[in-house]
Amino acid sequence: MIRAVVSQIPRISSAAAGTARHGGRHFSTASYLRSSHFQEQQKPRVVNRRLEVDYQELSLMLCLQDVTLIDVRQPAELLSQEQIPGSLHIPLGNLRGAFQLSDEEWQQKYGVPKPQKGNKSIIFYARGPIASSAAVETAHKLGYTKSRHYSGGWEDYCQKNNLPLTKPRNPATDTTKAVVEDPLQQHYNYHYYNPDLHYL
Repeated sequence: MIRAVVSQIPRISSAAAGTARHGGRHFSTASYLRSSHFQEQQKPRVVNRRLEVDYQELSLMLCLQDVTLIDVRQPAELLSQEQIPGSLHIPLGNLRGAFQLSDEEWQQKYGVPKPQKGNKSIIFYARGPIASSAAVETAHKLGYTKSRHYSGGWEDYCQKNNLPLTKPRNPATDTTKAVVEDPLQQHYNYHYYNPDLHYL
């Protein structure tokens, strides 16, 4: 028993010193923290300026009023979420048809001039990066190759401005049907017991 404990002392001291043995080689936790692999994991994400904008760039464009900001979220999402001020709402599924409108039709429908194909100020956004990146792909195929997207989306905008992600619920205007708490319905998860339906 004593020999077994004594034999473990080098391993314990090695672990206390911040080293580990793997495949016949010793690794130090300190050396791992200095390694390029660990440092690459800690690097902040680099924004691809050709396809994306970050919050700082978008804020400047909004301040200069030099942006056509398009919200591509679905109408159902906007029932519980606000929009970035000054943005147009064109759902992702309607984007192709919208950009195929004439200048006059666009102006009539959205109340602003239609952006030109070489315009670098066309910015799409959604809740996150997925739908907005799909919008960029659609726009590029239609010839709007300078368009980009705000990859952080509504979530990042709320975080930067300390805003709630969803609208506060107002009981006075909330038309959502109230859920009736019923122990039998919860137990059977089917329907209310109605004697008239069972004893005819």
